[in-house]
Amino acid sequence: NQGDTVQWNNTSGFHNVNGTQTTYPSNPVSFGNGSASAPWTYTFVFNTIGVYNYHCDVHGTAMSGTIDV
Repeated sequence: NQGDTVQWNNTSGFHNVNGTQTTYPSNPVSFGNGSASAPWTYTFVFNTIGVYNYHCDVHGTAMSGTIDV
């Protein structure tokens, strides 16, 4: 829902979250963090309605998802 927070938890390995408009121009707004070794947590509040795509730059489409706000 609009205003909800999504949290990604990296508990193992080297990953990131890339939902930038540079990578996904149709995303309503950009979100993401830099690649880093575990452990880390990244949170983002989705205030704008729309469909958001994202992936891990290290793993590409094998580690990707969609969020529908």
